[in-house]
Amino acid sequence: MPYDGNGNYTLPPAYKATPGTEIMTTQHNMPLEDIQAALNAVLLRNGSVPVTSNWNMGSNRITFLADGAADTDAANVGQLKALLNNTALTGVTTVPAVTDWTAYQPVGAKDADARYGRLGYANTWVAAQTVNADQTVNGAFSTTGAVTFTNTLGSVTGAQATGTKKWNLSRSSTYTSLNSYSGSAWHPLIINDDDTAETAKGKLAFDADKVNRAGDTMTGTLSITGPSYGLTINSNANANASSGFNDASIFFNLTKRFGYAGVIGLREVVGASLNIVLSAFNGSSWYEFDLVAQGTNQGRLVSPAGVSAFTSDLPFSDTTLKMQAWTASGSGEGYVAFPTAFRSGTVPKVFLQLSREQNNTSRVAVLDIVSGTSTPNITNSGFTFQPLAFFDGAPTTSNQPYTMQCLAIGYF
Repeated sequence: MPYDGNGNYTLPPAYKATPGTEIMTTQHNMPLEDIQAALNAVLLRNGSVPVTSNWNMGSNRITFLADGAADTDAANVGQLKALLNNTALTGVTTVPAVTDWTAYQPVGAKDADARYGRLGYANTWVAAQTVNADQTVNGAFSTTGAVTFTNTLGSVTGAQATGTKKWNLSRSSTYTSLNSYSGSAWHPLIINDDDTAETAKGKLAFDADKVNRAGDTMTGTLSITGPSYGLTINSNANANASSGFNDASIFFNLTKRFGYAGVIGLREVVGASLNIVLSAFNGSSWYEFDLVAQGTNQGRLVSPAGVSAFTSDLPFSDTTLKMQAWTASGSGEGYVAFPTAFRSGTVPKVFLQLSREQNNTSRVAVLDIVSGTSTPNITNSGFTFQPLAFFDGAPTTSNQPYTMQCLAIGYF
């Protein structure tokens, strides 16, 4: 045997030659044959011949090993690391224990597509799937078939790869909820089994809930509310026969803002007419303006100040004319100013009535004229006049105190 059990080679004892001793064939050939056998057991560096049995590396490494290529080649550590770092292998696939060899019998890859889900890094299920337990998908998820979750009250959760924003789709006994997490709070969208939907801000309105089509009718009260004000539209059929009115059947109620409020409504005068009521609140009292129908007060506006007038009630055919009436006092000839000046460039009409003198003598007020003309001295701001008293039928200038009623008609 050219090597011992530890791989050490030793020449046979008969190899040694002694000076003066004849070399015998048995002594010369045996060591050379042993060397031949030993060399034949050595692995050649050029790899020209294969090994003939398994190698025991004795816990030593094979270093500087090239990457394997063929299926029967050895793989080095670098190849294994590259394979483990490949993202196509991330994720966990759990294979259930085989309890029924008939159901779990091996099938070819071609036939397996229709029977089993295949998960690569893209996490694509190529057929209908049933999920019986919690599953985690790290990459994109898609399916060409239906996905059934056996826990009907379970949920599906998704999240960003980084950050805190995520979503959740869950099912309860009476509704399905799609929840969005903004990083600080959840924002649910709930779809109820009665086909209604709602968010944290309240129920969503559908076409049947809106008054936006011909023939639509709104019932109940509509309220529009702002930070400190609002508009309410409601109906009220409360009768108040003792006052001769039915309360307003429709209200447009402007909620108080800064202590003020307003109401627009309809009021029925029992057996007579239907009026529009405008009510204003000044912070302490209500003031009502009643737009009445033709049958009541001849259709005039009724306000806290009284019943309004129409243009047909005015004494002038020219409805733009305005009238001022006042009392003036003094003594002797003088200038009288209008309480309010008329429009610049216009000359109003003036009518005067002067009181008697103290001795009961009759007198009149005569308008002065513009010097050199017969035109009364009247401007848009006032006029001049002369009091005249009558003694024995003859007029004379009066300088006694007077009280005079004045009427001026003109344009503003």
